[in-house]
Amino acid sequence: MIINDWDIFTLLIVAIFFMVVLSWLIISNRKITRKASQPAPVLQKNKKQEKPLPKISIFESFDYLGTKIYHNDGKYTVVEDDVSRNFSSLNQLPLKYRKMIQEMESRNFSGQKKNYFMENKNGKYSITFPDGTTKNYKRYGDIPERLKKILAE
Repeated sequence: MIINDWDIFTLLIVAIFFMVVLSWLIISNRKITRKASQPAPVLQKNKKQEKPLPKISIFESFDYLGTKIYHNDGKYTVVEDDVSRNFSSLNQLPLKYRKMIQEMESRNFSGQKKNYFMENKNGKYSITFPDGTTKNYKRYGDIPERLKKILAE
């Protein structure tokens, strides 16, 4: 049997083709086994994704006989006799100022409904009457004079 150059070239091409096909099959088989070995994702039914709550900024101001106490996101600023002092928490406030805050809050939130109370919320004035009802005003100038006199007492 005599093998000529053309037959050797053909055999070489066929061998290279089979090696390429065989290596492709091995590689694709590895990918399939990797995918099979990974755990399937667990589907959670009836579970809504929780929306993050918007950040709420709290600002309170107290005026106790000329002493102003501002509360903004857990930090307190006390202005007394034109001197400003900052405190990082309620626990760091001196007892004198804590008592002032407690008294102002008890006036507002207690069951006693014998006083008028005014708050400034987002630039709007809200007046709480002795019967518990509230009335809102856009500007300070919109508040009737008789209410301003009652609130000043």
